[in-house]
Amino acid sequence: MPRQMQLWATPKESPQSQKIWRNLEHQLQKDVIAALANLICKMVLSQDANQSQEESHER
Repeated sequence: MPRQMQLWATPKESPQSQKIWRNLEHQLQKDVIAALANLICKMVLSQDANQSQEESHER
């Protein structure tokens, strides 16, 4: 089966970043994941608050 040609190059993760992540202690990996999850939650909540404020101003 012939390979399909890519329209644009997809960035690949550098091997160095993989090594850095694997070399972190397990607890530090968990802390990084928890911090990222908290940031995602804050962004979602702030977007919800902004939408409700816009709706109240439109009335």
